[in-house]
Amino acid sequence: MSALVEHVSKLGLPQSEATAATKSAVEALGLRTAVVSVGENQVVSSVMLGTSKPVLVVGPSGSVAQATAGLVFEGRAFIVRNIR
Repeated sequence: MSALVEHVSKLGLPQSEATAATKSAVEALGLRTAVVSVGENQVVSSVMLGTSKPVLVVGPSGSVAQATAGLVFEGRAFIVRNIR
């Protein structure tokens, strides 16, 4: 994932395009993804629920960073918590 993070960040894309590129790259690895807005960031995550799950955070500038977060369903909403 670090190569993906570095590559997409270096492209200098706007946030929406960087999010789409990150999502597509993760899905090309065979993983199902979800994109959730958290503040001004977009978080690309797997759909595997749990604590300390790996996520990719796309900032407003389009830069991408690796992090971990709690992924849960509340009702029908997919929630990302405790991004670290």
